[in-house]
Amino acid sequence: MGFEFYEERDFKDTELGPLPVDWGVVRLGDIVETRKGKKPKFMTEDCISGYYPYLTAESFRTKKPKQFCLPSENEILVSADDIVFIWDGSNAGEVFTGLSGVLASTMVKISPYNENVISKQMLFYYLKTKFSLFNQNVVGSTIPHVNKKLFFDLPIPLPPLEEQKAIAEVLRSVQLAIEKTEEVIRATKELKKSMMKHLFTYGYVPVDETDKVKLKETEIGLIPEHWEVVRLGEVAEIFDKKRVPLNEQQRKHRRGAYPYCGANGIIDYIDAYIFDGEYVLLAEDGGFYKRFESSAYIMRGRFWANNHVHILQAKQNSNNYFLLYYLIYEDISRYVAGTTRQKLTQENMKKIPIPLPPLEEQKAIAEALRAIDEKLQKEEEYKKALQNLFKSLLHHLMSGKIRVRKTQDGQNLQSED
Repeated sequence: MGFEFYEERDFKDTELGPLPVDWGVVRLGDIVETRKGKKPKFMTEDCISGYYPYLTAESFRTKKPKQFCLPSENEILVSADDIVFIWDGSNAGEVFTGLSGVLASTMVKISPYNENVISKQMLFYYLKTKFSLFNQNVVGSTIPHVNKKLFFDLPIPLPPLEEQKAIAEVLRSVQLAIEKTEEVIRATKELKKSMMKHLFTYGYVPVDETDKVKLKETEIGLIPEHWEVVRLGEVAEIFDKKRVPLNEQQRKHRRGAYPYCGANGIIDYIDAYIFDGEYVLLAEDGGFYKRFESSAYIMRGRFWANNHVHILQAKQNSNNYFLLYYLIYEDISRYVAGTTRQKLTQENMKKIPIPLPPLEEQKAIAEALRAIDEKLQKEEEYKKALQNLFKSLLHHLMSGKIRVRKTQDGQNLQSED
């Protein structure tokens, strides 16, 4: 079983714009019933036998319910293939499937009256295209909630039932590819954390040979005996004096090709540069300084930087990428001062202790971690491509501009002239 895509040539005018001549239009309120969730009287964080997950919006996003309950006849139960819609709150209009349990009071279960008229999957994917419409037109001053009239009066395109099912299968296949890619990304990030812990404790040695490494206790924990501990100011040149901040209005009149960098990455692109080369940029304020957080990043080539980020470059006895990865690996928050907006002063930054292996070992450690980063980047790019494909298919399939039908035994049906 496969799919054939073809362009539609015969359209009719509808309130939704041009649609294929064999499509209908119905009102959401005429084809679905809704049941709002209710909060149970007793909940626990323990997964007790016979208890059901209590499903909030966060539960659907993380796939990890945090509370469980024993439902009574008053609560609304949903299964993994049910459509769940956020009715109340800042994310009103968001739609989910995929979990079973007791529905939170801010959410609504949506069920077609007749799945021979509209398939549940087709309805789910169409509602995904309407998040902005629902979210931007919420009502209520204390707790925003979906506009009931807008919801029930929403016009829904109605392709033939077999086409509805084909549309849903195509979109689901892309969605599954996105989810699998996200799993790979999560696993690769965990691998990076494990590798950082291993490399910054035992050095560049195979995991099964760590028992051969002689370690010593230092202020930064256990490290190989042949490593030193130095201060960041000893192994990095500091170029903060060259930084020049530009406000948004100034940058608006200076659009160009060169990155304009701040505490957490590239902010803008402007028409000139200050730095040219490879540098480590470490957040001065507004950064994230705990272990495994992105306190620093690398810039290569020509760029401009503002006064919210320190500009560092490794001296001859150190390596830029080694410094980068250690600053990300270590918790440097104790060197940050301030309550409202935390700041890593240059004086404190210079005091940060850094392990110093021989230069060749630094390079080997950096290359091992860069290889993982390259894998992450490729997976992130693939995920972005899949997301763009999903959006494009969602728009074109739901409007009938591109149509889809199943083929038997891999043999394509011929498109009509």
